[in-house]
Amino acid sequence: MADIGFLSLPTELHYRIFDYADAQTILISVRRTCKRLKELADDYDRFQLSFSWQLTMTIKSLAPVIR
Repeated sequence: MADIGFLSLPTELHYRIFDYADAQTILISVRRTCKRLKELADDYDRFQLSFSWQLTMTIKSLAPVIR
């Protein structure tokens, strides 16, 4: 039986996993992992932004990577 790695999963499954992560994790951490995950994060469009007291820092860190 062949080993199936995380990167070989279908795009839809990656997006389902992203649904459980916050926007900062996806755009800052996941994007920097490898080319495939950067492409997936760039195409992902179901971000849930949470507005809180950390909003200023979050916007400053996310602004450069949001299209």
